[in-house]
Amino acid sequence: MGLALAIACSSPACAVSNTSDDVTEPLSVLTGASANADDPATDVLANMAEITTRKNGSSMIEATVGDVDVTVPASSADQISLRPTSGQDIRISLPFADKAAEAEVVSEGVVSFDNGNHSTTVPIVKNDGSLQITTIIETVAAPTRYSYPLHLPAGSAVNLQNDGGVLILDSNGNYIGGIAPAWAKDAAGTMFPTHYEIDGSTLTQVVDHRGKNIAYPLVADPWLGLELISHTSWSGNTLRVYPTDYGRWGASLARSAAWDEVKAKTPGTRENTSSMTDQFLCHFDARPVTSTKASWNLDLNRPYINYALLLAAGCNN
Repeated sequence: MGLALAIACSSPACAVSNTSDDVTEPLSVLTGASANADDPATDVLANMAEITTRKNGSSMIEATVGDVDVTVPASSADQISLRPTSGQDIRISLPFADKAAEAEVVSEGVVSFDNGNHSTTVPIVKNDGSLQITTIIETVAAPTRYSYPLHLPAGSAVNLQNDGGVLILDSNGNYIGGIAPAWAKDAAGTMFPTHYEIDGSTLTQVVDHRGKNIAYPLVADPWLGLELISHTSWSGNTLRVYPTDYGRWGASLARSAAWDEVKAKTPGTRENTSSMTDQFLCHFDARPVTSTKASWNLDLNRPYINYALLLAAGCNN
């Protein structure tokens, strides 16, 4: 495909870019995307899972990452599966599944599927069990629409949100997963308009790249995540909440679901007060500013105040 880019990179993920030529091309493109990433959601090589990536029967990856069992198939005709240890699993089919070549190993936690149409699909498993399914759009001849059929529990719904992200809800209206707002950028780091469309349970990313002043290759992706909260811990009367990377940077409008996860992952019930609830929702709503904090700290003894005042005060710290 001739996509290799000579881009310096100091991140650990780039250390594998000197492997044989047949696996360096997609990685070189993604290295470039990460090197000029202003938004953590577009830093596609950050926080990759350190997992074995080798063909084993019909799978390339079978691993438990965080609280999620992840399976990535060897054939694009099969589905990727994300199954949380508690919750409901989500399976997703890849674009052009009837045409794409077998998976090739890019690095540990990353494989690529050559779609045979000037595009390549590169799913990247993250260390929080989320999946960033990057698409490399190689030339102007590549398609402008990339569809991902979702295979969900009966009665589930796929809802497009006002921020451009997607929430996946079960038959009772409860959160089971989400997809970060769409993005696309070229080799020069220029962002281009893109959006999702929903048809039943099929997600399509539309990247209208033709007739534009674009430095190919272009990179775009859906970022699919399940877990919003990694864990919590008490330090005296302060509850320290550690969101997943997807919960920090990618999750759409899933604030109530994130608070439910906090309660489920914290021993006891003393965190469930109006003040603690609003402190957490403030941290979630104030992303990406609060995402730079190592933990979101909720003070048990903090008196309840008006939410607007709490937001103006920086949530509590």
